[in-house]
Amino acid sequence: MELVDAVRRRFGDLHIAVNGAANAEGAADSGPAFTNMSLLAFESVIRTTLVSVWLCMRHQLPAIAASGGGSIINISSIDALLAAPGTGSYAAGKAGVNALSRAAAAEYASQGIRINVISPGAGRTPMLEANLAADSEEGRAALLDGYLSRIAARRLGEPQGMAAAAVWLASEHASYVIGHNFVIDGAVDGAW
Repeated sequence: MELVDAVRRRFGDLHIAVNGAANAEGAADSGPAFTNMSLLAFESVIRTTLVSVWLCMRHQLPAIAASGGGSIINISSIDALLAAPGTGSYAAGKAGVNALSRAAAAEYASQGIRINVISPGAGRTPMLEANLAADSEEGRAALLDGYLSRIAARRLGEPQGMAAAAVWLASEHASYVIGHNFVIDGAVDGAW
C-alpha cells in the first residue's frame, strides 16, 4: 500500500506495474529430496514468489482502476510450466502467479486493466549465476552446458529481451492482449 501511495504522490496516476520476485535460496537449501524441505522453507518460497505478487496487485488494481486503466505484468518462470524435479516449491509459486494473473485478468478487463505474465527461461541474471556456482570453472561449465543442452537457441536469454516484452505489454500496441502468458525461453526442451 505504501509503495502504491508513494508512486501516486510522486507521479499522480498509476497505469503500469510489473511484479516479480524469487528466492530460489530457500529451495536450494532444502536438499535434493522434495520431502527434505521444511515447511518454513516452503512457505518462504511461496510467500516470495506468489503472495508478494498478490499483495502488490491487491493495492495496484484499485489505483490503476482509479487512474482510468492500465497494465500489470507479472513475472513467472518457465519452471511453472516444466515442473522439473528439484523445483517443487518454486514451480508451485510461479504456477500460482500464472493462475492468479489469468483469474484477475478476467475479473478486471472490463475496468480497462490488462494483466499478463512473462515466463522467462534461463537468462543472465544473478539468480542463474547463483545456480551456476561451482567449486571450479569446469564445474560451472558443466552446469551451464546442462542448461544450454535443453535450449534450442543454445544460448541464455538476456534481461533486455524480457524488459522489451514488458514494455510492449505495457504499451497501447498490446491493448487487446489480456490474460496471456508470454514464454520467453529460447525454445526449452520439455524434458528439462
